[in-house]
Amino acid sequence: IASFSYIPDEPLVDQTITFDATASNPMGGTIINYAWEFGDGETGSGVTTTHNYTTTGTYQAKLTVTDSEGLTNATTKTIIIKIHDIAITGLTATPSTVRIGVTVGIEVTVVNKGNFTESFTVTVYRNNTAVETKTVTALTAGSSQLLAISWNTASVGQGAYTIKAETSTITSETRTQDNSRTYSTVTVLKKTSS
Repeated sequence: IASFSYIPDEPLVDQTITFDATASNPMGGTIINYAWEFGDGETGSGVTTTHNYTTTGTYQAKLTVTDSEGLTNATTKTIIIKIHDIAITGLTATPSTVRIGVTVGIEVTVVNKGNFTESFTVTVYRNNTAVETKTVTALTAGSSQLLAISWNTASVGQGAYTIKAETSTITSETRTQDNSRTYSTVTVLKKTSS
């Protein structure tokens, strides 16, 4: 009788899952082969084995056991792979050229690409100096939110300022390369004399 368990119970993308077939029963004889099919084209062998899934989805993990008498039995379990994944998909700053003291409007678009409702913060920087931090609360899976930030340039000197937005870290998020985005530059010119 083929039987197996796996941990963790709610696996995530790229997380190592341990499959354990020690609960399988030979009912006479001994089990001599444990063959695993993970439902994503990959296979494994042994009483225990590990595997990780690289994309979200529902997979059918199958264990087939063969005993010393040539008898086989198989069992299948459904495994749902999820992900924590937020992303900044848009960043604009207008106007891109201003005089000192003029306010620049910055818009940041954040998207929840994962399967869980997420809360996090987004900080906008000018040349690595924080302009403002906004909190995003309970952003549901698959949804997006537009954040508006005003940057008053009265406290800066003339020059080119790189605008960047960055999210806080979310527990168990593995794909963080899209958690920041850089807008080219905002040029601040000196005030005109009156």
